Amino acid sequence: MCAIGTAADYETARELLSKNTYDAAILDIMGVGGYALLEITTAKGIPTLMLTPHAYVPKDKMSEISSFLEDILRPQQKGIKKIGRWFRKLKPFFVE
Repeated sequence: MCAIGTAADYETARELLSKNTYDAAILDIMGVGGYALLEITTAKGIPTLMLTPHAYVPKDKMSEISSFLEDILRPQQKGIKKIGRWFRKLKPFFVE
């Protein structure tokens, strides 16, 4: 069971992040100040999944979102801050 907060714009997202505690955040960096929101989630220690057509987690991988969330939540529950499994999963999307 989980509760999900959604925001269609930067101000709403910023307000939700300031008022609530989250186990994870999923941010879309295009058009809503995603990098500024990432700074907020990072400062609050919220594991964050970034969606974009160009980097981080590509939008065409949305059907696998639960797998990526598991990859950020499981290490956090164990006290591990480093997350690296996605890069193996997404290797075809990254240029070496």
